[in-house]
Amino acid sequence: MDIGPIKSEADYDAALVEIDRLMGASADTPEGHKLETLLALVFAYEDARWPIDHDDQCGQQVSDDPNPDTS
Repeated sequence: MDIGPIKSEADYDAALVEIDRLMGASADTPEGHKLETLLALVFAYEDARWPIDHDDQCGQQVSDDPNPDTS
């Protein structure tokens, strides 16, 4: 599989198949580098295609701060 931007569901599906094949590859190998690149491309595609609304059900902004000031 050639690595490039994921622009369609077909590209996305092909990337997922390749990721599945590469799972378990050692980090400092060509396969590991390819896996890391494909994961980044898939995450970017998913974020653009299916954005997550960070508002909670009450319409309040959810804090990214693990220790919010509750005083």
